[in-house]
Amino acid sequence: MRVLITSIFLLFSAVSWGQSDPLGLIRLHTLPLPDSVQVYITGSQPWFGPWDPGKVEMRKVDSCTWETRFPIRKMRSMEYKYTLGSWAREAVDERGVPFPNFHADFGSGNTIEDTVLHWREEVEELEFVIESQVTGSVQGHFIIGDSSIRGRTLDVWLSDNYHADDTLHYPVLYMQDGQNLFDPAMSSFGVDWSVDESCDSMIRNGAV
Repeated sequence: MRVLITSIFLLFSAVSWGQSDPLGLIRLHTLPLPDSVQVYITGSQPWFGPWDPGKVEMRKVDSCTWETRFPIRKMRSMEYKYTLGSWAREAVDERGVPFPNFHADFGSGNTIEDTVLHWREEVEELEFVIESQVTGSVQGHFIIGDSSIRGRTLDVWLSDNYHADDTLHYPVLYMQDGQNLFDPAMSSFGVDWSVDESCDSMIRNGAV
């Protein structure tokens, strides 16, 4: 009898403890999404992946609203992100730049409201076409790789007067992230580093 009473007490205590755990609510607002699309949340806490972009599904309230609930006992804050199932389809801003980690602070309440209007794949496929804009000229030279280094393209920028005198020799500046240096149409997010304009200006001013 004592064993039975103890078991009942432990079971009741476990149920009561679970019922008393406070729950947090994260509600996400989006533009209308197709029925075939599922929104995921991933973050720094174990029950959000952690950081697995396609593991934790959010509950669909309607085509524009998604929710998830989770225990927040002994937890004051966490970081998280939204995806459509992979990092290739994570939430981005209107420029196509991934959002920094969202931050939830439960000191002021248990409900968090977020809004996401764009997803990376959508921006890459549907957003505006960026025109090529290069001062001078850029020549691409493909370098064949080997077993240790993958093949890649070497972009070389030349000033407008580079071919005016074939006897002249010019200093060489080596830079990484070549796709981002000269042309917004080639850069990762539609904005280049304006290296071509800067070099052209320094040449015209006699600085180099």
